[in-house]
Amino acid sequence: MFAAGTNFRQRGLTSWEILVVLVVITILVAIAMPSFADMINRERLKAAAQHAVDDLRLARSLALSQNKQVFVAFSAGAPQWCYGLDDEAPCNCRVSNDCTIDGKETTATQEDFSHISMPKANFAGGVHYTAFDPVRGTPNDNGARNGSIWFQSPNGEQISLVLSVPGRIRLCSPTIAGYTPCAAPTSP
Repeated sequence: MFAAGTNFRQRGLTSWEILVVLVVITILVAIAMPSFADMINRERLKAAAQHAVDDLRLARSLALSQNKQVFVAFSAGAPQWCYGLDDEAPCNCRVSNDCTIDGKETTATQEDFSHISMPKANFAGGVHYTAFDPVRGTPNDNGARNGSIWFQSPNGEQISLVLSVPGRIRLCSPTIAGYTPCAAPTSP
């Protein structure tokens, strides 16, 4: 029981205080959303580039283990990019079941990496494929010996996959920290 004349104040939040907190939270979320969308696209970009690296390494490994040449063919640009692995010849990844390893379709498409484009994929000799030698595991003369594949996010961030003559596969980027810097591609 309270003594007479004691000022009792009830604890809690008024509806105005709750409204102000909700407005502040809404403003902070609205500010953070573009950064969050950029982060998601950057991670999709990294995933697409890393997937291509993994597939090139798989092609090299298959060439060595199966003792036969393995091709990786790229189709860059619009409307949809794709690439595929084949153990017989350069394939067309836009044709169903044209890119196969031991009869199993082996392709990656733009649908696998939403909002990520592949504006350029070029190899020495002006071709859009490479092949790995079954003895050394290096890109060989039946395919291009070296080249690069560019991936790009909607906000213009880019990652390049570079395949060197001895078969080294590396990633670089003119726009993303944490990657070795490289020059942006010229027109596709």
